[in-house]
Amino acid sequence: MKDRAFKSYLSGIALAVLLATPCASASVARALTLVNLIRASQVVAVVTPVSEQVVGSRPAELMRKVAVRVDECVTGECATQLHVYLRGGQRDGVVKVVPGEASLVVGKQMLLFLRRDGSRGPWQIAGLSQGAFEVFEKGSVAKVRRLLGGVSLVNQCCDQSSTSGAQLACAAVPFEDRLDLFVARVRSLAVYKWR
Repeated sequence: MKDRAFKSYLSGIALAVLLATPCASASVARALTLVNLIRASQVVAVVTPVSEQVVGSRPAELMRKVAVRVDECVTGECATQLHVYLRGGQRDGVVKVVPGEASLVVGKQMLLFLRRDGSRGPWQIAGLSQGAFEVFEKGSVAKVRRLLGGVSLVNQCCDQSSTSGAQLACAAVPFEDRLDLFVARVRSLAVYKWR
């Protein structure tokens, strides 16, 4: 009888722990190098989101259309304002979440690697959240920080014994860096975009 009561007690504790544990979701993606991000984008820019609206009539089509003001064009040909489309959104009580998609907040400056299909397609962030960096002040220095939103990255293998071009292609993307240094690195690597 004591054995059954003890097992019941342990089962109750296990159930309580299970119910008290918050739900978590995670995604795994192949880590993109800085050269991968540059090659995948037509524009790299420091932007500030100014408005957001949800578009799409069915849950599977929900997207957020974010108008961004271009504060600094790093590479490519930038307009003064762009519309960036992000998968997912919320409308009429329906929520669509896309793991790995970037998040833009109105008024919060970001550095974005942007791509589009064709010359008139919608702008999207290259590499989902891997192509979005938050701009913030630390002391009096502007910095960038990668916000992956729960995505775990798996690094790809690079042969470090090969030529300098291959080593550049494997240049790691920092998770935090000074904005001016990061912009200079992107501009210098953009030279290798089509090699």
